[in-house]
Amino acid sequence: MREQAATTAAPRSLETTRTRRILIADDEQPVRDFLAKLLRARGCSIDTCTSGPETLELLQSKEFDVVVLDLELRSHPSGMEIIRRRPMPNQHARYVVLTGKGTDDRRDQAMLLGAAAFLDKPSHARTIIAAIEGSDTAECSDWPEGLAAPNDDVVKLRTLMSDLEANFAQADLRIDAVASRNEVPRQTAFKLFRRHLLQTPAEFLLERRLREVEKRLLGTDESVKAIALSCGFHDSSELDHAFRRLKGCTPSALRARR
Repeated sequence: MREQAATTAAPRSLETTRTRRILIADDEQPVRDFLAKLLRARGCSIDTCTSGPETLELLQSKEFDVVVLDLELRSHPSGMEIIRRRPMPNQHARYVVLTGKGTDDRRDQAMLLGAAAFLDKPSHARTIIAAIEGSDTAECSDWPEGLAAPNDDVVKLRTLMSDLEANFAQADLRIDAVASRNEVPRQTAFKLFRRHLLQTPAEFLLERRLREVEKRLLGTDESVKAIALSCGFHDSSELDHAFRRLKGCTPSALRARR
């Protein structure tokens, strides 16, 4: 297994920046205790949990800078599903996977869903800190030299995902058209999404639209109709149906919880 981390952020020290709020989600107590001790010593504020439901509840009720989680949590949802959902108010948190059951396929899936780093258990403390900080991997002496270039399938999938992300607000956006303009056969596009993300392109698109809807419902005073039309839905009725099915409540009910 390879360890991989995003390197877009400038190197920063945990010891010199403001207190970071970090959630550690792992069902192994020795792992939780080790990480909590390591990060508290660097001035971080730590919350811990052991199960999928507990993790989701914390992510929906408290804001974190970094989420360190195992993929194999007790009870549904899994760590992978939590990364996929990226619940408010933590849709912009830095998600770091630390797992004892890592494979290349799972790494690719997690990174495509937005994980900033994917580490094996056990990992050196310096490696974990670098992943949490977003430091350049060159600063971490025990990081593997070089990262394998993504294969052709992953490149194609990232291209399709970027297109859907950029154009999700278009109500008449067609998966066929997205695949065609990116020179990916339609059947191949569907296979890539199912293989790596365990969902169809349409499901990915709908989840992207609903994340934006949720953000605007909780962060703006726009009407539900205006939000629906600006997020790729033909009307508020279509949004209401999709929101009920995937979120378990109406958009208005979610807004009332503010």
